[in-house]
Amino acid sequence: MFLLRVILAAVRSLRANFVRSILAILGIVMGVGTVIAAVGVVEGATRDLLSDMQKIGSNVMWVRPGATRRGGVSFSGVKPLGASDVDDLLDDERIESVAPEIQSFAQVKFGAKNEVATVVGTRQDFFDVFSYKAEKGRILIRSDDISARRIAVLGFELATNLFSKRDPINEEIRIGKHTFTVVGVMKEKGVVGFADFDKQIYIPLSRARIMYNPRSLTQISVRGSSEANQDQARSAIARVLRQKHRLQLGEDDDFTVTTQKEMFERFSKMTKIWQSVFFAISGISLIVGGFGIMNIMLVSVTERTREIGVRMAMGAFRTDILTQFLAESSMICVVGAPLGILLGWMLNRVVEARLAPLKPILAPDIVVIAVLVAIVTGIVSGLYPAWRASRLNPVDSLRYE
Repeated sequence: MFLLRVILAAVRSLRANFVRSILAILGIVMGVGTVIAAVGVVEGATRDLLSDMQKIGSNVMWVRPGATRRGGVSFSGVKPLGASDVDDLLDDERIESVAPEIQSFAQVKFGAKNEVATVVGTRQDFFDVFSYKAEKGRILIRSDDISARRIAVLGFELATNLFSKRDPINEEIRIGKHTFTVVGVMKEKGVVGFADFDKQIYIPLSRARIMYNPRSLTQISVRGSSEANQDQARSAIARVLRQKHRLQLGEDDDFTVTTQKEMFERFSKMTKIWQSVFFAISGISLIVGGFGIMNIMLVSVTERTREIGVRMAMGAFRTDILTQFLAESSMICVVGAPLGILLGWMLNRVVEARLAPLKPILAPDIVVIAVLVAIVTGIVSGLYPAWRASRLNPVDSLRYE
């Protein structure tokens, strides 16, 4: 019964100073809202990355040309990746498929429409590595690469943007200054690693060599024979390439091998950094809100000095006065926390609408933590004003004007 009277008294106090209470509540709302929104975005991005990894399996690896060191000097691209490297990798039983890639950015045109896309010169094995299927038409085949044909396979979103509802098969497009015939459109795939497959265009590797004349392959994509022996497959790739590139013991690799696990770990580190930044910003908002609560409560103590004196003269204990003012400061956060949850949910919906297909997650545990932190902020911020109120001298308080 006593607790109910304390809560009702706190509500009446907030209503009596409505404008000041709203300003204090806004600080809590912003703090809780930003925590929930920020964590929701990070959790959503992490979930999407895990989903993308599952689309292709966790036994996919990427080999990229790197640099080696001799005599303390770094040589960039000392030994470029070539087609012979691909053939040697296929000899190992722990490797199932290998796909060489030459990548470049180019403007792709069809009629009056044009898009900037990633052009990937590759072979048929590319689609095996990533379990990538055609929606319409066909994928690249061996004869396309042998003949260096001017044919192209479009990613799902690129085909939609260029052709809308029109069938793109056998239509001619321009990649930069070169004319190609569309022979296929891939199924919707999304982002794999850090590449958006739906916005890429695939042409035969030999044709890409003619167009771009690169010194090295951009990368080699590799699928291991199973997820269980990914580490062994990675070691096998490194051993084969070191032998092929004639690297001596003690020399650094002139290539890099990245596994799905390593890519996810890098992404996790990046998301943790962003989480820390967002939590810091949210913490500042809560601290500012806490100062606002403390300011309001100190003003309230001053304004209600005579009331406090009357209560104490009527038999109220110092702990009663302390409890009353702590309840008022906590009530500000109890009101602000649900509004902060609502703000966080609204911000997540805005992010989802603007950054589709990213879907932020409203994590229940984060909501609970944010609310508890907000309430603790209210209690801590109200401690000094409540203590000050409870230490007032009843006689001096009754004489206060």
